[in-house]
Amino acid sequence: MSEVFGKGIAPPRAVGSLHEIAQSLPSKDGRMFTAQQVVLKWLVQSGVSVTSFAWDTAAVHEYSPQSIVSMPDLSRQELEKVESAVSSILRGEDLPPPMARFHNRLKDSFLHLFWLNEATGEEVPVETVSPGKTYVSSTYEGHKFVGYADDDVVTKSQPIRMVVQKGYGQSQRYLIREEL
Repeated sequence: MSEVFGKGIAPPRAVGSLHEIAQSLPSKDGRMFTAQQVVLKWLVQSGVSVTSFAWDTAAVHEYSPQSIVSMPDLSRQELEKVESAVSSILRGEDLPPPMARFHNRLKDSFLHLFWLNEATGEEVPVETVSPGKTYVSSTYEGHKFVGYADDDVVTKSQPIRMVVQKGYGQSQRYLIREEL
């Protein structure tokens, strides 16, 4: 841990992702968790036996089994984010931006895809996706997209609203089907 976190050589977005998770975890006694504790919690929650070693008493307490067990369990999404961040750190590469994958499963209609400019409310054209095809875009968490089938693109009726909920190093998939 000290080799990665202590020397500041870890990829910044990967470490930042771990810090975000640590800061978001609720604590019963008001203390804050660290990125290192999040990694240990992820390992323990994944069934890995962990033995920690530390030089100073503060770190001994921070990495203790009691400290890790007292943390709330990580959600499925948090587990995915930690796995992605740790994998990135071990490869020595930073996390890529989130990817959004739009799969047009409409039988006979093109999917007209727009991103929503929240400042102006304008729908900015992105791509027209043929039936059966997929469009992939680099994006960011919270990015809003709107899609319309052929018949609805002019009237703007029946919009398909999509919000990216994945972070760095993750991918979100949207299946656009007839029943939507």
